[in-house]
Amino acid sequence: MDTAAITANVGTDDGGNVVLNQSDVGFVSGGFGGLTPLSIPDGTGFFVAGLNTLDFVVNNGGAAANPSGLRVDDVVVTGVTLRPTLTVSLSGGNIYAAWPTNATGFMLQETLALPGGWTNSSASVFVQGDRSVATITVGSNAKFYRLVK
Repeated sequence: MDTAAITANVGTDDGGNVVLNQSDVGFVSGGFGGLTPLSIPDGTGFFVAGLNTLDFVVNNGGAAANPSGLRVDDVVVTGVTLRPTLTVSLSGGNIYAAWPTNATGFMLQETLALPGGWTNSSASVFVQGDRSVATITVGSNAKFYRLVK
């Protein structure tokens, strides 16, 4: 996932920093008087495969209780592939697993038990409107399905 990148404009009260996957990305806020460009380019080593967590740390100066603020605008995330939604229905003794036709390169996989042992499904796939639909004959064993690229 090191090809992902994030850009944004950030304003924080009394400064602050940005942390991606528990690593400070080196962002220094100019305060809440204006927005400061944030750039986390690809190949920096901050991104990991799977779930990534982005935290904004806001400083609130002064000894007396007072409000603090965070503003994040113009967020752009690139290089991320979102999995398409897999919908499942039952009709006439068949199971139909469907996903958008514009989700190119995805393969339906199946397994008899979680967490693994995944294999490409041999179910026949046809196009119906804007959906790729796999027809699965109901059997006696439970199966689990997923889309992978």
